Amino acid sequence: NGGATPRGVTGSTITISYRITSDPSFQQTLASIGGAQFADTQADVNRTIDGLADYFNSHFQFYGRKIKFVFYKGQGSQTNELLGGGQQEAGADALKVATRIKAFADMSATTEPYGDALSREHVLNFGEP
Repeated sequence: NGGATPRGVTGSTITISYRITSDPSFQQTLASIGGAQFADTQADVNRTIDGLADYFNSHFQFYGRKIKFVFYKGQGSQTNELLGGGQQEAGADALKVATRIKAFADMSATTEPYGDALSREHVLNFGEP
């Protein structure tokens, strides 16, 4: 390639962010809203995501690049966002992804407010139900 690339893509890496919120994982958040229990730790989630990156990097062609996940502590709360609030915090998190982390994409856009905020910042986002 060697030509101009989008934000978050260099000759050797594709940066993808992953927001860690103060509340439990997405699955735990949904379970708690429904009254169920689901136990996974942030370390479990990080290990799974890093494992997915290893898998994709070894099985798919990214033209000399490797997927690199950047985990960051967000201001937002998935629970608040799923229940219709938290737009301001979601926007602040999306701005951080775009301007400080400079990610090409985000893998943790599991709520509409956060997914919308990332889209406004021109960050490709995955995860919104």
